[in-house]
Amino acid sequence: VMSGGLYSSCRTSLSSSKSGASLGSYYSLQSLNDDRVWALPYSIRVLLESAIRNADGSLVTKDDVEKILSYYSGNTAGNVEVP
Repeated sequence: VMSGGLYSSCRTSLSSSKSGASLGSYYSLQSLNDDRVWALPYSIRVLLESAIRNADGSLVTKDDVEKILSYYSGNTAGNVEVP
């Protein structure tokens, strides 16, 4: 698991309501503050979460995340590949 990453600000801790102990963390799509997220089908949101979790600026870039967010925009010519 990456400790930093391009979208580390989206990383949210999950803790137990009873003990307050850390149960782990996840990358919150809501933290992207982008309305396009909620128009995406669930399966594409899963792909988006994986992309922001693994974005390192090399293998997965901000441009790759933008391509996923633009899934319905029609701004891309032909098929688009994302890692």
